[in-house]
Amino acid sequence: MIEPADLTTHAERARLRATILSLVDRAASGPDRLLDDARDSLLAEVARFHAAHVTPFSRLCTARGARFDRGPDGWPALPTDVHRHARVSVFAPGADARTFLTSGTTQGARGAHPFLDLALYDRVALVGARFAFLPDGAFDLLVLAANPSRQPESSLGHMLGLFADEARTRSRDAQVAFVLDGDRLDAGAIGRAVTRSIERDRPLVVCGTSFAFVFAEDVLTSRFALPGGSRVMFTGGFKGRSRELDEPSLRALIAGRWGVGGDRVVTEYGMTELSSQLWSREIVDRGSPSEEGVLWAPPWLRVTAVDPVTLAPVREGARGILRFDDLANLDSCVSIQTADYGVITRGASGTRGVRLLGRDPSAVPRGCSLAIEEALAKQ
Repeated sequence: MIEPADLTTHAERARLRATILSLVDRAASGPDRLLDDARDSLLAEVARFHAAHVTPFSRLCTARGARFDRGPDGWPALPTDVHRHARVSVFAPGADARTFLTSGTTQGARGAHPFLDLALYDRVALVGARFAFLPDGAFDLLVLAANPSRQPESSLGHMLGLFADEARTRSRDAQVAFVLDGDRLDAGAIGRAVTRSIERDRPLVVCGTSFAFVFAEDVLTSRFALPGGSRVMFTGGFKGRSRELDEPSLRALIAGRWGVGGDRVVTEYGMTELSSQLWSREIVDRGSPSEEGVLWAPPWLRVTAVDPVTLAPVREGARGILRFDDLANLDSCVSIQTADYGVITRGASGTRGVRLLGRDPSAVPRGCSLAIEEALAKQ
């Protein structure tokens, strides 16, 4: 690991950070542009950097005989569970600007993702959101969650705070409301936020977790007709909750309650161990049939389905567990292996997508289990 005192003068990190931001800025002008070669070359540079400075990743690379000259499939990905047992960071403790924590609802210990700074995280979140669902021009924001200041360890909370800052940047009189108080949604505050946007005829962006929108059904007595240009974004599943709802049913529930068309309801997928997000493309592809359950990966994020035993890539269209190679993970680990199943698809336009299939709750895939042992083994 790099000691905190050396970080401000660490030339390699500074060079990589500037190059990644430049690639993201290129993508911002047209996120469907094919940047695969530039991305994969830069992924290899970041992976080498992490193999030198991120202890668990270094151990895993040594155990697997990593080859950084063979593209991203030439080195292993670090399983998400490692974040619960070891520090995954290029820098030693003492320099964290922010550390996001996993929910800890399933396996006790909480995974941690430390950041030296949030410039990359903030940039990729906003570029992705602007492409996927944020309207052009001024908008108001209603968030079915607590104010981010109350949950500084939440990566989702931080992203929602970025959207609030974006609304205020677009318009000085933007109305922003966070309406979760403890474990209670404030129905009155929701109604007032909707009314203000309707009176001003300004688009309202409504964001929340899947369960928050279901919970809203318990407290709301009115159905709304949001102003033209309004959008709804939901994220997350129902892990640990008493009620479940499949995605088509949730979309229908949201459209009916909030008075927006189905092509104005967008899904986001993220995880604490990543800095980038996946987005659905209902708004981007409106007028064209969308494949249900398929999410878009921005060009700085490479998503691969791999065999659950060998961790080797499977063919496009085949089921596997998902590996993410995320350039925005500069201060942690560029390659993350999940236990979530999915399929890589390609739409009629040639755009690659990811169909999420969920996790097998019976066991950690064998390939992930072995990689965890190798990453945590004593040298």
